[in-house]
Amino acid sequence: MFPTAPGPFDPVAGVSTGTDQTYYSPVLERLTTLNSDLTLAPQLATAWKAGADGLSWTFTLRDGVKFQDGTPFNADAVVKNIQRIQAAKTSVAASQISIVTGVTADSDTQVTFTLSKPDPIFPKRLALFPEAGSIISPASFNSPDVGTKPVGTGPYSVSASSDTDVTYEKVADYWDPSVVATTPAKITIRAFPDPVAAANALQSGQVDSMTINLMTDDLINLGKSDKYDMQLYDATSRQAIFATNTNKKPFSDVRVRQAISLALNREEITAGAFAGNCTPTIQPFGSGLPGHDDSLKADNYQNQDQARSLLAAAGASNINVKGLFGEGFEPLATIIQAELAEVGINITWAAVPTGQWLAMWRQGDYDVTFFVPGPLPDEQLVLEQYYTGLNFVGTPPADLAALVADAAGRPLDSPERQAGFQEISKYIAANPTNIPICFSPPATLHSTRLGGFADMAYPQIQQTYDVSKLFTTKS
Repeated sequence: MFPTAPGPFDPVAGVSTGTDQTYYSPVLERLTTLNSDLTLAPQLATAWKAGADGLSWTFTLRDGVKFQDGTPFNADAVVKNIQRIQAAKTSVAASQISIVTGVTADSDTQVTFTLSKPDPIFPKRLALFPEAGSIISPASFNSPDVGTKPVGTGPYSVSASSDTDVTYEKVADYWDPSVVATTPAKITIRAFPDPVAAANALQSGQVDSMTINLMTDDLINLGKSDKYDMQLYDATSRQAIFATNTNKKPFSDVRVRQAISLALNREEITAGAFAGNCTPTIQPFGSGLPGHDDSLKADNYQNQDQARSLLAAAGASNINVKGLFGEGFEPLATIIQAELAEVGINITWAAVPTGQWLAMWRQGDYDVTFFVPGPLPDEQLVLEQYYTGLNFVGTPPADLAALVADAAGRPLDSPERQAGFQEISKYIAANPTNIPICFSPPATLHSTRLGGFADMAYPQIQQTYDVSKLFTTKS
């Protein structure tokens, strides 16, 4: 069970990384993937190397792989997929690899990407973003079924789909026999936006597992029973973030955003919306990332008087704003609404289908929203997605953009890169673009007849499944 209905299976039409990852992953694969410890791992590529100047990445491809239509997976197929994405200039996929200036097939099993600037995390981008990273058969590009019957290289194919369900059947000649030997013959992913209905479906046997958006005491108790297991992932990898449209007044004034950060009672949010399972924060990076700064404390950060003073100074006392959020997050929306009303920010919320919400937010018609994604396992990607880029509506401050450019250009794992991102943590804590709230462990709740959840990487960062890791423990 997944809280969001499926969108189109065509990567150039994808809009929501978490949703797309869930529904794409049984069928569509990428050059790289992630291990359960979030380190890079091979998938359709077996090796990769940066050029000496950092302006290119060359990937060695897995030989002998075929798409589900029988056509060969090779470097030419990769080139055609990337060129197709680049031609869809306004797509989410194109934005995710905007740094790519060219791609060439050096041989059937080698492909080289050229970049506009050095990007040490480029292979990780391909692993993390299903829209830009997924490879489909070029023979399917012009098929009328490209959005409903994807043709990939994965262990499953789509056998049936609707607005709420997708059923997958195992591909017998998948390139990795070990996956074929252990995974279930058929998988259905069903959308249940209502978490209560989802829990009821799990208990009645309609579904065997569910992802958890907002933790509750009832779900915790279910996870302690003999029938179900709860898999908790890295507690620092999923962040609740309050977002404002900085293209609009008064949110273009940093004092208003500072006031919101001070008005939020993070301890109350943690208790009321996450059953105590969300660590308050004022910085964008969890403690598992080097850019996290231990000196930035969020304990008892709320100060309503100071928030009111900042709003008054910005000419924003007693304002009415419109916001939207994805269905299933009503408890969090209610608490935020009440807390901000206490300082004179009055939100009228619209709950919309989760699969539509992000696209609606990016259009810029609403004033505020909130995210509960997972910060991605790299500081640069966290910023690009939620604080300066794709899901940040507005133009980031020039001084912040300069800090990001400097830190991102430093070598991976270097002290200079760590110091640069810690400086950015301090900046956002003091001058938020979007407002960090708390970190909560992603979680899945599943029947004890299923295993493999502990070996999955993607639930840690996008609340999604990796079906190649699933296996049946008992009937």
